[in-house]
Amino acid sequence: MKVIVHMVYQMTIDIRFLTPQLLMLFVNP
Repeated sequence: MKVIVHMVYQMTIDIRFLTPQLLMLFVNP
């Protein structure tokens, strides 16, 4: 179970890191 929690936590960090980059792409295509 701890492995699943770690995976979800890692995914959340990845999303938080990637979202600003995606927003920048939409703002400045």
